[in-house]
This record gives sequence, structure tokens and C-alpha cells, in this order.
Amino acid sequence: MSVDVYHHISWDPSAGRNITIPRFSTEKRIRKINGEIVTATKRQIDEKLLDPSGDVIIQASDEDWKTLSELASLAGQRGTISGNKSRKYLDRLTEKGLIISRAVNVSDTEHEVTDLGRLALKHLA
Repeated sequence: MSVDVYHHISWDPSAGRNITIPRFSTEKRIRKINGEIVTATKRQIDEKLLDPSGDVIIQASDEDWKTLSELASLAGQRGTISGNKSRKYLDRLTEKGLIISRAVNVSDTEHEVTDLGRLALKHLA
């Protein structure tokens, strides 16, 4: 099922003025925080892309989208990292449910794009 999401205008106390929030939120959430919907930014997305609270859609940085896109372009949409390398950038994608990670052995991990990750790339990236 699809749901409409928008950017919105909201009061920023640190700036002392209204600002446009460039992340997509549902109308319900925007109304709850007394924001103003920017109708020109309307997008329809699959409801599976809403976060667990059902309000704000999954957010990721440009670096996260790039990593997810690169992983999705590999054969089988999976890749392996070997050795003692930082995997923190992949942990963010795993926490969001966009990839799954599993240990192959003591030093290697395999990372694969999930159905949710493919859906997010299609609708959000």
C-alpha cells in the first residue's frame, strides 16, 4: 500500500525562524508537530518504508545511499569484507533493515541488500 509523504516547514528555535525540513514525513506526523506541509514535495512511497512508529520514513545519508547502491549493483546484491576493517558504515544500513550482515568466518563478513533495501533504493534514493 502507498502512503503520501512530504517535506515540511517547522519552527526552529535555534534559528529563531521557520525552516524547511528536507526529510520526508507523513501528513499525520507533520500535523502532530504543528508543521506546514510543502505540497509541491509530495511523494508516494510504499508503507514498508515508514519507520517503526509509522511516521517518518527511513532516512539515510548520501554516503549510505551510495553504499547501498554499490552493494545492489554487485552480483547477487551481496559483498564480502575481509580482514580487520571498520564496518560502522554498514552497521547504519543494517540497523535500518536495508541490508543484512552475517559472519562468514572470524575475519570476514557478508552483506546483502534486503527487500526493504531494494524498495528504498527504488523510492527514495
